[in-house]
Amino acid sequence: MMKYCADSILDDLLESLREDRVRAAIEIPIDRSAECYNFPAQPPLTYHQQLHQLADFVRHIYANGLTLPRILSPEQACAETIDLLERGYQGSVSNGFAAAMEDARNEGRRGFEFLASQIAELIKVNRKDRYIRWIFAKHLDPCDWRTKRELVEILLRRLKQVIPMRLKDRSPAQFVEFIPSLIQLHLQTSRLLDQVYSKK
Repeated sequence: MMKYCADSILDDLLESLREDRVRAAIEIPIDRSAECYNFPAQPPLTYHQQLHQLADFVRHIYANGLTLPRILSPEQACAETIDLLERGYQGSVSNGFAAAMEDARNEGRRGFEFLASQIAELIKVNRKDRYIRWIFAKHLDPCDWRTKRELVEILLRRLKQVIPMRLKDRSPAQFVEFIPSLIQLHLQTSRLLDQVYSKK
């Protein structure tokens, strides 16, 4: 019974983390929301105009592109925009919010739209990370230690071809706290094998 339970939990978890499922739940709605946002014909000229226009774009995505919409005030949207760019923007010369604003200003409308697309990508990355953490919590947190050990045994069997030799003789109990990493490795290996076989 315990083995069946662990098998079912793992199958459900892997199904929830399939790339096409994550894309449909997170990426596609954000992409659609970003595509239907109407930017002004002329790019904003001043720093404050740029920030408020980008913040309005973030408000639009949070209201229309998330599974659980978030309604942000203009001030919250500005803070969120600054935080996204500060933590995630990587420019050709420098990183962070100030670099993002400078790059947009130097490139005119093209730079401004590129910056908006970068913000959409950063939102997708953040939302995917949250979604994956939620999936792990939903499936693993209710499990007792014995079930988690069973999950590790199943994963180690499935990954036996890619696990280094020095780890193969270890007890499954030693890997219980690394279940999310083992599942990510399983998914990456499966994707890689799918790509290899699809080219034949």
